[in-house]
Amino acid sequence: MSSSTLRSYWNLRLDPLDWKHERARQDPARWRAAHETWCDPATREALEQLGELRDRRLLEIGCGQGHGTLHLSRLGARVTAIDIAERRCAVARTALASVAEGRATRLCAAAADCLPFRDGAFDLVLCRDVLMYVDAERVLTECARVLTPGGRAAFVESLDGALPLRLFRRLTSPADYRRFTRHLGWEEMERLSGPLERVSLRPHYLFSLLAFFALFSLGSTALHRAVLALFEPLDRRLLDRAPRLSRLAWRATAVYRKPTHAA
Repeated sequence: MSSSTLRSYWNLRLDPLDWKHERARQDPARWRAAHETWCDPATREALEQLGELRDRRLLEIGCGQGHGTLHLSRLGARVTAIDIAERRCAVARTALASVAEGRATRLCAAAADCLPFRDGAFDLVLCRDVLMYVDAERVLTECARVLTPGGRAAFVESLDGALPLRLFRRLTSPADYRRFTRHLGWEEMERLSGPLERVSLRPHYLFSLLAFFALFSLGSTALHRAVLALFEPLDRRLLDRAPRLSRLAWRATAVYRKPTHAA
């Protein structure tokens, strides 16, 4: 799928909690809700695996309207954030300008598979829910190029999952969205590495997927947090004790490291 198609689609869908509808105006209350729920367990693990963020040069790929960019800034990272959609970047700029942490960030519209940065420009990369739209190997190759030797890249990605999840997506997601979206399977995530060395790969969410239905379908952040707190520990035990269940997981956190010397 071309970058222009992705750009057009996401430029029309500015609501951070409703990607199905064309909404040109951004709702501050919805923005705050998306910001509050951005740091879910899969994302927290990615941040832990990246290590100390303070004063590190961090590239955030797929920043949307800046919900996570603010978190990263508050953790002390020197953030450069990109998104394919110019209008989403504009919303992020406006939102971040209202808080002191936003002044330390740079935002620009760019494609994940063609990063407009020099080699070795960053210490860390965080990429969240982007690989389903692009050539994943090409994105990893670009991340390796812009990382300094020894730098880390973390990917939080929604997966193909089990049959019920695939049926749910088919019934609820718009046809134009399905045309350019291809969720990776667990086995594909296991094979994915490109020029980077994989540090860790961990599945997330079986029953706790219900928390995200509460958030996106019902718009309830309180119910989202309650369901996640109830089911996420159970999912963690199941996935740790029965690794074969990984192929049914809805989400994965993958962390890579750029070698410090050429192979």
